[in-house]
Amino acid sequence: MATIVLQAAGAYIGGLFGTAGAAIGSAAGAIAGYLADRALIDSTRRQEGPRLTEVRPLTAEDGTPIPRVYGTMRVGGTLIWATRFEETSQTDRQGGKGGPKVTTYSYFANAAFGLCEGEIAGIRRVWADGKELDLDTITYRVHRGGESQAPDPLIEAKQGAGNAPAYRGVAYVVFDRLPLDDFGNRLPQLQFEVLRPIGALAGRVRAMALIPGATEFGYAPDVVRRTLRPGETLAVNRHVLFGASDFSASIDELQATCPNLEHVALVVTWFGDDLRAGACRIRPGVTQGSDSGFSVAWRVSGQGREDAMIVSQVDGGAAYGGTPSDRSVIEAIVDLKARGLSVTLYPFIMMDVPADNQLPDPYGGAAQAAYPWRGRITCHPGPDRPGSADKTAAAANQLAAFFGNAQPGEFQATANGVSYSGAAAEWGYRRLVLHYAHLAAAAGGVDAFLLGSELRGITALRDGTGGYPAVTALCTLAGEVRAILGAGTKLTYGADWTEYFGHQPADGSGDVFFHLDPLWAHPAIDAVGIDNYVPLSDWRDTDFVDGNLDGAATPYDGNALRGAIAGGEGFEWYYASASARAARTRSPIEDGALDVGTGEVLVRDWLRRRRSARRRISFGVAASRRDLRPGTPVLMADFDAGRTYTVEEIEEGLERRISARSIVRSTPPRAAPIVGGRETSPPALPSRPAVQFLDLPNWGDADTPHAQFRIAAWARPWRRQVVYASPEPNGYGHRTTIERAATMGYLEQASQGTCSGRVDHAQAIIVALSSGELSSISRAQLLNGGNAAAIRSLSGAWEIVQFETAEEISADVWRLTGLLRGQLGTEDAMRAGAASGAAFVLLDRAVQPAGLQASEAGLDLHWRVGPTAAELSSDLFVVETVAGGVRAARPLSPVHLRAAGAASGDVDFTWIRRSRVAADAWLEGDIPLGEESEVYRIEIRDGDGDLKRSLTATTNALTYAAADIEADFPDRPVQAEASVSQLSARFGPGPAATLNLTLS
Repeated sequence: MATIVLQAAGAYIGGLFGTAGAAIGSAAGAIAGYLADRALIDSTRRQEGPRLTEVRPLTAEDGTPIPRVYGTMRVGGTLIWATRFEETSQTDRQGGKGGPKVTTYSYFANAAFGLCEGEIAGIRRVWADGKELDLDTITYRVHRGGESQAPDPLIEAKQGAGNAPAYRGVAYVVFDRLPLDDFGNRLPQLQFEVLRPIGALAGRVRAMALIPGATEFGYAPDVVRRTLRPGETLAVNRHVLFGASDFSASIDELQATCPNLEHVALVVTWFGDDLRAGACRIRPGVTQGSDSGFSVAWRVSGQGREDAMIVSQVDGGAAYGGTPSDRSVIEAIVDLKARGLSVTLYPFIMMDVPADNQLPDPYGGAAQAAYPWRGRITCHPGPDRPGSADKTAAAANQLAAFFGNAQPGEFQATANGVSYSGAAAEWGYRRLVLHYAHLAAAAGGVDAFLLGSELRGITALRDGTGGYPAVTALCTLAGEVRAILGAGTKLTYGADWTEYFGHQPADGSGDVFFHLDPLWAHPAIDAVGIDNYVPLSDWRDTDFVDGNLDGAATPYDGNALRGAIAGGEGFEWYYASASARAARTRSPIEDGALDVGTGEVLVRDWLRRRRSARRRISFGVAASRRDLRPGTPVLMADFDAGRTYTVEEIEEGLERRISARSIVRSTPPRAAPIVGGRETSPPALPSRPAVQFLDLPNWGDADTPHAQFRIAAWARPWRRQVVYASPEPNGYGHRTTIERAATMGYLEQASQGTCSGRVDHAQAIIVALSSGELSSISRAQLLNGGNAAAIRSLSGAWEIVQFETAEEISADVWRLTGLLRGQLGTEDAMRAGAASGAAFVLLDRAVQPAGLQASEAGLDLHWRVGPTAAELSSDLFVVETVAGGVRAARPLSPVHLRAAGAASGDVDFTWIRRSRVAADAWLEGDIPLGEESEVYRIEIRDGDGDLKRSLTATTNALTYAAADIEADFPDRPVQAEASVSQLSARFGPGPAATLNLTLS
């Protein structure tokens, strides 16, 4: 109606100026009437998003069999209980004041799914419509199916006390408010990976060693992230979707499958770098030297990542994981104790000696063996080598260097672990042990502590008097650790199984020294500790056909394995050499003639070997082929039908002559079902998004300048992002949801425009994109507003740029030419320039209003932006304090500012105003004012930028009087600057037009 009335009124008024005026007046009236009608209609119109008009029935079939699960299996869930869907709504006004209200609906389900016959250990993974769920983002409860299980509290609350079944004997899962948005507002098809250990072993497990020990954040119960670039975040210690971190998921599953678990030994690793005890440094290590992008800093013993040793590389990757950060070790100890588990802290040495080392070998080799066992650390030269330091004062000196001089008083607890105030170059064994003793104390104590393990190469070294200096040093450490940890912590040393019972020098003397007895008898030591790796089987693949010498039916024969604990290798017999092991020639340990049983075994073995070794070959290889040794299997791929032979003899010369015997392999096939599929890569976890808030100029809707405060987000992998805001750091309210990933990046080179209003062919903008692509457009599309982008200038304002041509010059790097700079009145940002690395955002549909309200324009608000599945408090949310909605409400800068001198000495300024409202119309007549009144501020400054005079005008002209010029600049001629800006009644001056002039 308003359209008709105002169109007629406009034609009448315009008719006073003739036929042309009537036409213009009619058109203007029609536009005004349309806007009035639209505002009136939209303000009362309500739009509703998709809504369930009726609840679809949920069905479950009678007589569905209850499956039985053995081991780990993926099973489908059977719906056994559900409530009506819970509906929530969110109403927002679109487009600001006068826009329509849009209501969106979300649905949540409370439901229970039967799994299988109980009792199970738990569930690991859950799939919904074939996609794995992130169980850390939903609320669910697992009932394991025991015969005494109680009803679920949610079911009982809904059904009433006494009316809820307990489903005893059936394992089931209850979901509490499961979001249904991603499943078309319906219950998805659910599958569960069920864990049910079989046999008695899991129930007998009382203690477990937690490894790998070399993992920088692997022991952190909470997720640690690394930002590879804005919007792409890697969870460095979470590679599963059924736990808050790998540590939490592992311990959850360990306790579920081993219900009688009582104790966990937490292994923490430092790295030795030399087998020579006197030269070996023992240090914490990292896989990379920069802490950039990590959500948590790595620190160990007061060292940051930038100062720590970097572990060596193998095939382009780290040979080891790094040392666990002090903070993660403390958190792990606290978490384990909170679960009711007792804890042993186990300092550990791994040897980081790469294959290409040039280190002298204490064992006489050309270089030290690659990545050796810590038990091989010894004196140099080693025992039984010519000129050995063993049994001399030199051995004592080398061991003193190995243990170092760190003192208990040089360690202090800090917020992130334990620091060290001793000598920076002090990297002896004492620093390792004392550091973790203090760290255990900082964590509130541990139940047991190891002084180390398997240092058999140094505990057996003797000084010039026949003493064992390393044992004495361990005794001293035991007393110091006891003083740090108190009487409540059990202490021991983990001796190797070949070390704990005594030292038997291989010097032909036949001596036996119980060298560790002083340590075992020390008052601070609570137990004799043994790393027990005695061999429990002697199985070869040929035993499937020829029979096993020890009577084992299979490699997993329990009776044979139990019998080998107090018998077999190392108890009754041994292999005298590698060739004897390859040939299975056993030497008895006891003195005297063989007993009948042993003789029969040896005879049977001899006969079997004679029968299977009748086929022999000989061949030659180059002298450099050192990989062939006695016992090495050799596959003759191009000879003898691919038969495998075992090397028995090697004759050294100009070439190596190899003699080998045939091996007959006949292993029965074993098939294992594939359960639940196999994933080739870790699940794609949500990333913390890259977010840009853009306070943009007006795009034509003068009534809603606050809607030009927009937001853009990008993340890999992409998830819908929710936007919350609040005037204070709590009480956040939902503002909008970002559905599309924006095309974002940064400038590869600094950029500064020189002109606006015409196509710039001289310059180019080089942009690196996070993802996506750009495209070229025609000149007509360019002039119609196509290919618009925003670049953050050095002033903080966004320059609007358009580009005609886009060329990808390297991967994700684009060269933009045919530029329109400083568009929509952003010449001030253009002149400020943009630095290398400045943000770039393509202004397409992915850049949407942030949800700012009109009353909030110009106010600082707290914003949180993050993936829809994450909790509002999660560190996946970007947190920023930003004000916006101002740029679109401020006047544009005037143009064509000119100064003309008069004969009287006055200077006359003139300019042409611009409007932020409907200024691109091609109709005749002046453009709308767009402000409550027409007011300008004119400022005069000297050459140094000091303000000399500020004036106001209500028209587009002003005279700078000669008297004012004389007062402001008594000494002339002088260089000055004049600036003119239009004023907004609410937001003050807009950008200024400037003019340099000479006052004479």
